[in-house]
Amino acid sequence: MEQKLVFFPLLNIWTQATDELFKTLIDLNLGQELVISLQYVSFLRPAGIIMLLLTALEGAKITKQPVRIVDINKSLLSYLERIDFFKFKFVYTLEELPWWQKLNRNNNSKRIIEITRLECPHEISSVIAKTRMILKEWFPDSMYDDYCDSVTNVLMEICGNSIEHSVLPGEISECYYVLQLYERGEIGVSIAIGDIGIGIRKHITQVHNIEKKFDSYYIERALLGLSGRLDGTGGMGLRRVRQITDNYKGQLFLRSGKGVVKIENNKFSRHDFLYNFSGTQCSINLHPKPRPNLEILY
Repeated sequence: MEQKLVFFPLLNIWTQATDELFKTLIDLNLGQELVISLQYVSFLRPAGIIMLLLTALEGAKITKQPVRIVDINKSLLSYLERIDFFKFKFVYTLEELPWWQKLNRNNNSKRIIEITRLECPHEISSVIAKTRMILKEWFPDSMYDDYCDSVTNVLMEICGNSIEHSVLPGEISECYYVLQLYERGEIGVSIAIGDIGIGIRKHITQVHNIEKKFDSYYIERALLGLSGRLDGTGGMGLRRVRQITDNYKGQLFLRSGKGVVKIENNKFSRHDFLYNFSGTQCSINLHPKPRPNLEILY
């Protein structure tokens, strides 16, 4: 079988260059095996995890072959196994860890919520309710109830958009999310959510006769409340996510197609690239206030 090798960049921050990676996807052919090397990746945050997973998903859909991940350092491989990265049929690795290097699971004291896939609107409430229970284990004091509710609301809004509005009629939707608690430096929760659906530009232009060159324009308009729903409703979800991000002095990245919009301190910055990547992806970091004293272990 013919192989196509690509070196994955460190995509923990989505404003970094992605063109070489996404050009490789465009050049893929049916029957090839996409091989993604992590030779230059020392660690991955949730944003990088979601982009790696969706890159594999997109590659597998084009080639109709599962994608192989190679050159994984032992620490990163342990992390990928811990978050169930290789439980999906479209991605695999032949690299293995000795048992003593595997991260232990402890449902009462973990700081990672494994990669979760949602495929139906009715799944959202029940699955995210379980996530909220874990958030309360992380932040048991009642003073952080609003914070846990806000993180849950972000998940509900973004996952709801992905499931309900990322595909054309008759297509099957799916989205993925992962969360991690960071305890060093500025304590907070990092969330990444993504799909490889129709993207924000196509969603908006189904309803609005707007033709702009850059995808970041459509992303910014969506964040300001412009909706592509055919019934004329909507638009409040992403505005609510913006408000939550601002309330908790957080950072939001929303990417779709060739564009990325970053919001920090309620200021927008737009970035555009040469090559397209399907769907919509969101990365958010939220910091609770006041700063909690945590004793969370793997």
